[in-house]
Amino acid sequence: MGARDPRHALHQHGRRQFHPSGMPVDLSHAVSISALGTAGIVAVTFIVLGLALLTSSVDRRFAAQTLEVQEKKLQQSEAYLSEAQRLSHTGSFGWRVSTGDMIWSEETFRIFQCDRTTNPTVEVVLQRVHPEDAALVKQTIERASQDGKDFDHEYRLVMPDRSVKYVHVVAHSLSDESGGIEFFGAVMDTTESHRVEEALRRSESYLAEAQRLTHTGSWAWQVAGSVALHLSEEWYRLYGFDPEKSPPTREERVQRVHPEDRAKWQGAVDRAIAETSGFEMEFRILLPDGTVKYIHTVGHPVLNASGDLVEFVGSSTDITERKRAEEALEALRQAQADLARVNRVTTMGELTASLAHEVNQPIAAAVTNANTCLAMAYARSPRSGRGARGCHENRERRNASSGNHQSNPPAL
Repeated sequence: MGARDPRHALHQHGRRQFHPSGMPVDLSHAVSISALGTAGIVAVTFIVLGLALLTSSVDRRFAAQTLEVQEKKLQQSEAYLSEAQRLSHTGSFGWRVSTGDMIWSEETFRIFQCDRTTNPTVEVVLQRVHPEDAALVKQTIERASQDGKDFDHEYRLVMPDRSVKYVHVVAHSLSDESGGIEFFGAVMDTTESHRVEEALRRSESYLAEAQRLTHTGSWAWQVAGSVALHLSEEWYRLYGFDPEKSPPTREERVQRVHPEDRAKWQGAVDRAIAETSGFEMEFRILLPDGTVKYIHTVGHPVLNASGDLVEFVGSSTDITERKRAEEALEALRQAQADLARVNRVTTMGELTASLAHEVNQPIAAAVTNANTCLAMAYARSPRSGRGARGCHENRERRNASSGNHQSNPPAL
């Protein structure tokens, strides 16, 4: 047998393995492969669907948890906001001009003392507004609804129990998608601050009246530059400055001090600054019209956190009337002293006259008796007439020298 052509063998092998159409001759083998591929595809599909379902479930659970967390945060934020509004007495609101719809926060309902079931509207607001403020509030609302601009105003509310509240309303305007105007704002209950301000105004009024009645002005000046930080109205009146003008400078204040008292005044101030101590003194001021006033001033040092002297605060009192009263009292005391001396001299004169009278009386009686005796002796002794006449002449001379002009003494 001859050798076989390899190409013939290859050709024969190819004929056994392949069909002219290119399909395998063993169809059962092909079917088994197809079934295996289909099962794999189905398995893969189920796996993919399972993973998709699992992912979807995880996503839904995560989304639910995220939404729950956000809702809790939102609720917590709303709770914080509600508490902050309650503590600050500030409510919030929204107002759609086109429909008139309003949204109030819980604190806004409390401020207006309206039930939560009340539907807030502009009419509800106007019903609460104080009659004296109603026209202005209505005008503000109408202007805001027309021009769509922000507004800020204050007015009073009258509560059902007739109490009065002060509110401050601030609103900001925004335009919605349809071009309509919406306002978002806040309403603040300022009643307490108004009460404090009113009490402060009354206190300042009482203080000003007390200062006016006592002629006492209050002041405060900064050490650096001697700048006046506070000067009360009474201080302006005492020193003759115009309270409507700017505070007087240090030079202008010094010019008011009497020239004879400036050295004393400046020395007391310099010593207080050097020693970081208070001061108290009396001095005179000289007004432009020539009026002289006596001033009693007291100053107290004010220190900062570092212990450095920064300013002085104190008061100045017009003691002119007191000084004049003291001078009048001193003059009265001097007059009383002079009167006392005059009284003493007058009393001594009266005493001297009384003593002289008391002494002269017995002497005059003795002289009278002596003269009477001489006269009787002269009458009973005619023989000794010369001697009697001599005695009589002597008696006349004594009477003349003593001022006794009784020529005819009474008979005993």
